[in-house]
Amino acid sequence: PILETKDYNIPSFVGKRTLAIVCSYSGNTEETISALRKCLSKEAEIIIITSGGEMQKIAIEKKIKHVLIPSGHPPRAMFAYSFTQIFYILYHYKIIDESFKDDFSNSIKMIRSEQKNIKKESKEAAKKMYNHIPIIYVAQGFEGVAIRFRQQINENSKTLCWHHVVPEMNHNELLAWR
Repeated sequence: PILETKDYNIPSFVGKRTLAIVCSYSGNTEETISALRKCLSKEAEIIIITSGGEMQKIAIEKKIKHVLIPSGHPPRAMFAYSFTQIFYILYHYKIIDESFKDDFSNSIKMIRSEQKNIKKESKEAAKKMYNHIPIIYVAQGFEGVAIRFRQQINENSKTLCWHHVVPEMNHNELLAWR
């Protein structure tokens, strides 16, 4: 299984047979450093993705494998760097095959070919959301996309926003909307 945590703690099963990919753009995220130290104490296999900070110091001091990504940018603008590295790490450890490389290449080609439409549709969506509180609903399995979109709205436009997954929404939130 592949799990993620954004907490100070790590799952109790973490041990010598666990691959821990520890990622913080700044390298100074308090809860990530705490989780990293706990992974170290459990002797997990660790790889760090960072642009520097305390995590880079720990990686060098403890001789931990690490990927250094470009520094000096807003973290939200550098998401693609750390996200891409995760796939290469999973591939290196033979957890996934190399098909992601074609997926990335095809995505880049599509973005380049549709750049004008993407910008146009983005502006239209931004105009519709302006002075409103966006609510994002997604199908099960796409909550990660909703979370990232919500975070971008929160951080970039300083706008409140929330999200929910459709099956759960059908049981609870739908009643409230009525």
